[in-house]
Amino acid sequence: YADWLAAQSDERQAYLAAAGLSTFKDDKLVLLPEKRWAFLTKNASSLFAFSSLPSRLPTDATYALESSLPLPPTAALSWGLGCYSFDACKGSLTRKRNEGAPPKFASLVVPGACDATDTATALSGTFLCRDLINAPAADMGPAELESATRSLAAACGASVSTVEGEALLQGYPQIHAVGRAA
Repeated sequence: YADWLAAQSDERQAYLAAAGLSTFKDDKLVLLPEKRWAFLTKNASSLFAFSSLPSRLPTDATYALESSLPLPPTAALSWGLGCYSFDACKGSLTRKRNEGAPPKFASLVVPGACDATDTATALSGTFLCRDLINAPAADMGPAELESATRSLAAACGASVSTVEGEALLQGYPQIHAVGRAA
C-alpha cells in the first residue's frame, strides 16, 4: 500500500490522508475525487474479501473490480455472497423479486477471471442452504425438508428415496428415537 500511495498525486495523497488512509486499513471503502470507489483489502483471495461491497456501495450503478494484482477466480462469488437476504419471514418461503422496487444490492460486472456459470451455481446452492437454515423450525420440519430436497432433485435430474415409519425404525433406530422424542 505504501508504494501505491507514494505513486499517487499529491492531491490524491492529501485526499486519502484526510479520509484516514495515510496507512493501510483493511476493508476500507472510500469515494475518490474522480467519483470512483477505492476498496482496500489485505487478502483478495479470501472467500469473503468483497462480500461487504454489495450492501455498502450505492445500488444505482454497476461496478467493476480492478486490481493491481490479478483478481482471484472467487471474486464474483465473494461479491455474490454479500447479496444474500433472507426474506421468507416477510411473506413467503419462496424467493421473489419485488418488481419495480429499487435493487437491494449493488451490481457487479463479472470479472474475466471468474466463471459466471460456476459462480451462479455456487450462489444458488449457498442461498438455498442459507434459506433452509434460516427458516423458523415451525416452517422447516421433515416434510418441508423432503419437499425442498425433491424440488432440488427434480431441477438436477436426480431422484430421492425416503425412509420412514417402520423402515426407519428397523434401519435407523437412533434417528427414529430422536424423531419420536421430538
